[in-house]
Amino acid sequence: MKNGKFKRVLLTALISCAFSVNINLVYALPNSFWTVNTKYEAALKADDNPSIIKYGNELIALMRNVEDSDEKRDILVTRYNAVGKAYAAMGDYDNSAVTFKALYDCGSANSYKYYDYLVSAKARTAQYASDIRMYTEGGKSPYYGAKNERQNGVLFGVCSNGGIRSKLDNESMILIYQELGQTLLSYNKSMVSSARSSGCAVEFALNCPNQGKDISDIKKMGSYLKEISELFDKYSDVPVFLRFAAEFDIWDKNLTDPESYKAAFRYVSEYFKSRNSNVAMVWSPNQVSRWDIDIDDYYPGDAYVDWVGMSLYAQKYFLGSKSSSEENEIVFKTGINSEPVIAVKDIIDKYGSRKPIMISESGCGHYVKTQNENTTEFALRRLKEYYSYLPMVYPQIKLIAYFDYYVDGETNDFRLSSNNTLCNEYLRLTKTGRFVQDSFNNSTDLCYREITDGINLESVFSISCYAHSYNDTLKSVAYYIDGKYLGMSNEIPFTTYIDAAGYFGKHSLSCVALFESGKTLTRDSTVNIGEAGKGVKVNISGKTVSFDQEPIIYNDRTMVPMRKIFEALGADVNWDGNSKTASGKRGDRTVKITVGSKKMYVNSKVIDLDAPSFVLSDRTLVPVRAIAEGLGCDVEWDNRTYTVDITPKVFKWSEWMKKLPENIDADLYYIEKKEQYRYRDKEYFELSNRYSLAGNYVRTETSYGDWSEWQSSYISENEGTEVQTRTQSSPVSYHYAHWCTGDISDSSHRYRTSNYKFCDEAIYHDLGWFDSPLPYSEDSDSDYTHYINGEKHRCSNSCWRWYLVETSGGDYTEYRYRKIYRKYIYWQWGDWSEFSDREPDYSFTRDVETRILYRYKEK
Repeated sequence: MKNGKFKRVLLTALISCAFSVNINLVYALPNSFWTVNTKYEAALKADDNPSIIKYGNELIALMRNVEDSDEKRDILVTRYNAVGKAYAAMGDYDNSAVTFKALYDCGSANSYKYYDYLVSAKARTAQYASDIRMYTEGGKSPYYGAKNERQNGVLFGVCSNGGIRSKLDNESMILIYQELGQTLLSYNKSMVSSARSSGCAVEFALNCPNQGKDISDIKKMGSYLKEISELFDKYSDVPVFLRFAAEFDIWDKNLTDPESYKAAFRYVSEYFKSRNSNVAMVWSPNQVSRWDIDIDDYYPGDAYVDWVGMSLYAQKYFLGSKSSSEENEIVFKTGINSEPVIAVKDIIDKYGSRKPIMISESGCGHYVKTQNENTTEFALRRLKEYYSYLPMVYPQIKLIAYFDYYVDGETNDFRLSSNNTLCNEYLRLTKTGRFVQDSFNNSTDLCYREITDGINLESVFSISCYAHSYNDTLKSVAYYIDGKYLGMSNEIPFTTYIDAAGYFGKHSLSCVALFESGKTLTRDSTVNIGEAGKGVKVNISGKTVSFDQEPIIYNDRTMVPMRKIFEALGADVNWDGNSKTASGKRGDRTVKITVGSKKMYVNSKVIDLDAPSFVLSDRTLVPVRAIAEGLGCDVEWDNRTYTVDITPKVFKWSEWMKKLPENIDADLYYIEKKEQYRYRDKEYFELSNRYSLAGNYVRTETSYGDWSEWQSSYISENEGTEVQTRTQSSPVSYHYAHWCTGDISDSSHRYRTSNYKFCDEAIYHDLGWFDSPLPYSEDSDSDYTHYINGEKHRCSNSCWRWYLVETSGGDYTEYRYRKIYRKYIYWQWGDWSEFSDREPDYSFTRDVETRILYRYKEK
């Protein structure tokens, strides 16, 4: 995603500085010129730097009185160049800087002709010139009203896949990379969503992998830009810094011309500005351009640019080579030339008066693969300068992103996550007061101001120092008022706090910067120091605490010596010199506070402070209210007597409750819990009828009455009656008879007999009962013949057919019954008992419910 920028960019960007200017020997020069010039040329040939300086400066002085011409400038430019290099070779970098500045001023009248000289001279002037400045707090950050600009403070974070993010819990922005024309990564979508959840801003680096070709094809990519725009619209509450076509000034393929680049940038800017209210456009060159490029030619215009960014990488060797020329090291700002205040100065000077600045990606190389060399010491110092000097010296810088990732083929390893020393230092530095913590929407009030003549200072004030001496390392800075030593620091940015209570009014404030070479730089300013406030008294439980360093008021907060206040409150004290962290343990509470940080920890809880702790007269001062409250005390301020009254709290248990308040946890509170019980039993009842809604059905209980006597009458069975039957038998008798038609007057009806009465005139003739059936008639199987003495027996009308009228006896059914009595058993829960601490007996007929109650008190 980083596109191997250093290897690709600088290899193609370099043009060797083979300086040569032809001098027209016919040009009329002072007679003395030739005598001196002969000595000068001999010195050049002998590489005699003192003589080069002596005779070169004499030639320069002679030429000042010569009429201006191209020939004159030729001579001056070449002599300035030789003398400037000779000064540098002898370690006199300040005079070298002055000389190269003169070369730059002289040659600028014909910048095309002297282009190579000017590029080198400008870089050398910036690097060689010594510089020392003092800063204090209370500054006002410039505000440009740009899109997504914070009023004050520096947003910070790393690339989304940076390994350090697992430890980085306070980032306020995330750097995401997307290649133009390639599928919008699901990972990038998820990271924008994650930024919303964490409240972070997003720097969305839309790279041009095909460089100039992507620029020329940009208007063909409307559908692709639309997909990105829709992503930004979906998360419209996420501030987006859209860094398009960055590092154009070091591209090495499909090169683009300035007009084409500006047109493409303007097109993208207008596209997103018209669609996405949360997008700020970032124009971002590299910290050093190709030799033949002036980035001003590529600036799209203020209407299209919201922020100006830059890539800033510190490397110990140019292209990873120890044998690289001094010219390349200086011009391309590597090694000792990578000091960040100088490295960013040109871009900030050009654009920092009208646009907020971001370090859109950065890194400090701690391992050089080509040399197999560990350069942690180099990287560590640069990292401290990045995150200390840059936010102090340049309040225009409002975002710094770090590239915590390794790209295959890179010469340097810039990762924080692969170097514990850098990782820990980054985590410490980004917790200091200039950086916006945790979320884009948070704020910080710390901003520096340069101490210059006439500045007003409080009776207690912070002071920091930026000092630069080429090819030297700043060791310590000491501070003085009217020549009296008042404090020093040996850690970037060399901050200490001055108690100037005895210096009301106008005084001389000085700093003396000491470098490893033994060189010193001094800065003096006449300042106005405010009147000291009343003396502050601190009482604990009514008893006044005696301090070896008197309490002071700083930024409206009472500051007291750390060790004494911890001890006075009954806390065990510990000091970690590596992290500059003090801790005090009282009971089960531990308060930790780091010098310079505006965060305090009470156990693991983070408390934001109004004023950071600091060192004053060799004593670490801490805000007394925060410390005392952190250790579990009540604090009152009596403005009339300037007294802080501290009373240790007597903590009592709260009432038992079902749920703890949201702010109560085991970190700062003792928490007890207990289990309580209540129960209910099953209650049973009976119904005579079964109803489904009456309760929970259990069973039916059935009982019976006595059996009745047997009877032949039919009895039907139902829900309340049980019936039994039995079969009985008796001898069978057969009853025969017929209806006789012999006397019917209508002769046509006579003798028509059947077992049914034929008509009203028919006469019933009964034959009687027989113990066995009569035989059938010869011509019928439904009527019968009665024989007496072998002859058919006829009735008086001679009718011999008889019919079986009925039978008696044989099998028959008898019945008896008894009553059925049913009870339907149901159950339901009874009422709950009251909750009790006593656990009840358990059974299958009992329902038991538990609850947890809590109580708490402060530790």
